[in-house]
Amino acid sequence: MPLPSQSELYGYYVARCGHHGVRKPHQAVLALLAEDTVSHAERLAGEAAERRVAVADLVRIEDNGDVAARARDRAAVLPLASQRVFRLADAGGRAALSPLYVGARGMLPILDLLAELPLVESVDVSNIASWYDSDTFAGAVHGSVSGNDVMDHLCSVLPRLRALRSLDLGNQPVGSIAVAKLLAATEPLPHIIHVHLDTTHVDPYLVRAFQQMLEEHQRLPRPPTSSSSAVARAYVVPPHLAALPPLDRKTLREQQVLRALLCHDSNFTAAVTAAEMDAMVLTGRVMSTTEVVFRCGDRGVRGDGEHLFIVKSGRLRVYADLEGFTLGRRDYFGDHHPAVLLPCSRLVEEERGVVYAIPLHACGAIVACWGARLEASWPWLHRAPLMQAVGAWTCMRACTCSEVIVAAATETIVEAGDSAEELYVVCDGDFSALDVRDGDAARFNARSVRFVFTRYDVFGVEALVARKHHSSVRIKAGKERDMLYRVVRVRGCGVRVLHRQLRPLFISLARAYSLHEDLGTGDTAP
Repeated sequence: MPLPSQSELYGYYVARCGHHGVRKPHQAVLALLAEDTVSHAERLAGEAAERRVAVADLVRIEDNGDVAARARDRAAVLPLASQRVFRLADAGGRAALSPLYVGARGMLPILDLLAELPLVESVDVSNIASWYDSDTFAGAVHGSVSGNDVMDHLCSVLPRLRALRSLDLGNQPVGSIAVAKLLAATEPLPHIIHVHLDTTHVDPYLVRAFQQMLEEHQRLPRPPTSSSSAVARAYVVPPHLAALPPLDRKTLREQQVLRALLCHDSNFTAAVTAAEMDAMVLTGRVMSTTEVVFRCGDRGVRGDGEHLFIVKSGRLRVYADLEGFTLGRRDYFGDHHPAVLLPCSRLVEEERGVVYAIPLHACGAIVACWGARLEASWPWLHRAPLMQAVGAWTCMRACTCSEVIVAAATETIVEAGDSAEELYVVCDGDFSALDVRDGDAARFNARSVRFVFTRYDVFGVEALVARKHHSSVRIKAGKERDMLYRVVRVRGCGVRVLHRQLRPLFISLARAYSLHEDLGTGDTAP
């Protein structure tokens, strides 16, 4: 089979950036993955077949500038999969003056890309700034990446580089732990005969062992170098690369914006695994708000029955009644739950924008999780007086964005200063809003208690309506040890949709206990 094309490697690198949490792919890597003549022709042929037009028409539409110059640029691109040396070069020519900054996290997708280059014989990362720079804070932040994490990933990649002979890590201040792992990974790979390291902070014993191992590799008979055509004939596309859909580069970049939206919403991250998140992102598509309104038709906010829609920009108004309500950025709709019968509602494009459409067959896990949340929260939320002012779809969305929490006696639910987009509906027990301006000395005395919440009361809305956007009081469960304290917490899209429809009511609820001056004086401008 042929070696991976520029488009395939581009799509894989961008996907791995999203997988590792790298928000912006590095420009030096994208320069290596620029579109060449072959990839350009394949893309045009695929788009022409999909749109049922001639390739010449697409060329005329796309290359409306200097056609010859663009063709020369594509012809000058050397496919990365056919190169023998891997080294990042700064497009601005500044690499000779200062090293390229990639960062520890940014190196992870680069190493994933490197593993898909079967012809590479030399890997030179000596012009990349130290990926140990942020190690001071790596242990203090959850999910951070340290320099040794990069070395671990490099060691896992080395066995896949069958043609690799030289590895240059000259600018990396590696330590004894990293070198010991690299020694263990390199020892069973006799084709690696040159490794350049900064040994300033390495145990001399490890340095001698590394040198001895490389000398033994150099004394072994060197196999002949395989030609590109021979490697291409023996090459088998790995499943993870073959599974990537053939998409244009703009769509690939949009998918990673979609990933960022999903990863910042706890209603998604708490419900799916990393693999399920990848499947949702890879199958997501971009649609205009106009197309979404057309697709949904008479079903309105219930969707088209095929996609979960997530608003990226613009606004859609849902007319379940005469006034309706709006859906904006990060809101989602289109999921179906048989437990709730939704009335007809009409979608209208209020402000033109972009919507992500994820096929429902890729959202099985998230829909199942939301269905379980709906079953657990619906008996409580649909009876709450707050929900009597909104429609069935809004109540359903609040339930799918909720979880039932059982608290211990005197446990803090909302701390003074919290700014999260959350609201709580009391199911059992009582919860007190406490004035903590005098410290913890007051605790539960009569002066410190601003308000007591009982069944079906709502709290947590203060951060949504106050000018400072944070809570001014501490809300804790009651003191009785033998009492059940249970609340339903609503987050994300459910809170935003409720806030847009019930902001005046939220202000009235917050005024009952808030210490914020704007809520006390009536200044409640959003």
